[in-house]
Amino acid sequence: LHAHNNYVGVILKVVRDYESVPNRKHMIYDSMVIWLLQYASNFTPDSDVAAIFDWILLGRYTGFRCSSLRVVPDN
Repeated sequence: LHAHNNYVGVILKVVRDYESVPNRKHMIYDSMVIWLLQYASNFTPDSDVAAIFDWILLGRYTGFRCSSLRVVPDN
């Protein structure tokens, strides 16, 4: 990680913002994933950017979210 890039801080802020949205679903749109894929392709597969992108894809397509475990039906 480069000293001037605080990727962890950025991710933690996004998670806090995401967790504050009620009824959150599909907050990362396909156009965002495409942009992230193009951006991450500029880095090596072992880079921090590629690793973060991999986690985003995992969460997007497998539902890897804590909130998914706590879903209560609307009744």
